[in-house]
Amino acid sequence: MSCKIAINGCGRVGQALLRAYCERKQSAITDSAMNQISIAAINEKMPADLLHHLISFDSTYGALPSPIECAQRDSMLYFADQSIEVLNSENSEWPWRDLGIDLVIESSGQLKKITDLREHIYAGAKQVILTAPLLDSQGRLLNPSCTPDAGQIIPTLPWPQETLRSPILTTHSCTTQALVTLLYPLIGELSIDNVFATEIHGYTSDQNLLDGNHDDWRRARSATQSIIPTPTQGIESASFILPELENKIQGYSLRVPTPNVACLELTLLLQDSISKNSLLGIYQAAIETKQVKHLHLNSQPLVSKDFMKHPGSAIIDTTFLQAQGRQVKLLAWYDNEWGYTCRVLDLITEIANSA
Repeated sequence: MSCKIAINGCGRVGQALLRAYCERKQSAITDSAMNQISIAAINEKMPADLLHHLISFDSTYGALPSPIECAQRDSMLYFADQSIEVLNSENSEWPWRDLGIDLVIESSGQLKKITDLREHIYAGAKQVILTAPLLDSQGRLLNPSCTPDAGQIIPTLPWPQETLRSPILTTHSCTTQALVTLLYPLIGELSIDNVFATEIHGYTSDQNLLDGNHDDWRRARSATQSIIPTPTQGIESASFILPELENKIQGYSLRVPTPNVACLELTLLLQDSISKNSLLGIYQAAIETKQVKHLHLNSQPLVSKDFMKHPGSAIIDTTFLQAQGRQVKLLAWYDNEWGYTCRVLDLITEIANSA
C-alpha cells in the first residue's frame, strides 16, 4: 500500500530527511518499499521560497547532489518528481484528513507532549513519528510503554512487529539511538554495574549565536565561543529501551563549536574483568550476526569531519577502545543529523511494508 507522509516542522531533521528520502529514491528506483512512500505535505512557518533555497543549498551538506533537483512555485515544492504542498497551518488545524495523510513526521521540536501528538491523530493522520523523546502532559520524560497509544522503536535494534501499529511512535534522539546501539550487544554478554556517558555534540538552534536570553544560563552564552555543558534527555531515556540498565546510566552533554557530527564517550563499570580483545570480539560478533544494525568499527585516525553524512548510527573508534580490570572506555562517532534521519527513513519504509 502507498504511504502518504507529511512533515510537521522542516528544520534540520526535516530537511535532512527530505534529502535522504530523495537520494534513496534516486538510487533505488526498483525498491518497491521506497516507491510506496510519497511526501505529500510540509507544514512549516518559513515561506516556501526560503525553504526551497535552504534545501537546495545546505551550509552543512552543500548543494543538492546531481541529478536531484528541487523547484518551487507558489506554495508547492517539486522534489524528486513529486509535488509537495507547503502549508502554514497552526497547531491542531492541520488538513491531514483532507490530504489523505497516513503518517506525520513530527520534527518541529515544539510538539513533544503525548497530548500534542494526539492532535495529529484527531486531525486525520493515522500515525505519528516523533523525532525526539516523548514527554507527558507536564513536560516530563514519558516512557512510551506506559501509555497504550504510544510505542518506541530504535531502528538499529529488533522490535516487536505490533509496535509498528502504535498510533504514536518515538524514535527518541540521535544520542539515544547511538547509546543503545552501543550498549545492546553488551547486555547479554556482560554484567554491567554502571554506565557513564558523555555526549560531545555540536551547537544547535536552541543555543544563542551571541550571549542572550535563555532559560538555561549556560545555553544563554555564545555557542561559538565556549564548550557548554548541559543535561540531555537522550541519555536519560536510554533505559526505556534497555530496562536491564534502569538507574544504571548517567551522563551529560558537552556542546562544542562545530555544526555537525557528535561522539559518545562511555565508561562502563562491570562486575567482572574483561580484556580489550574480548570487548572488541563482542562488537565484531554483533555486527557479523546482525544482532544490531548500522553499528560500525573504525581503526583509522579520523576526526569528526570525516563522519559527515555517514549513514551509521554508531561508529566505534577501536583505537580508543580501552579495558582495565572491571572498567571499560570507548568512543563512538555519529552524524547526529544524517545518521539519525536515515533511521527515521528506515522506520518509514518498515511501516509502508507492513501496511
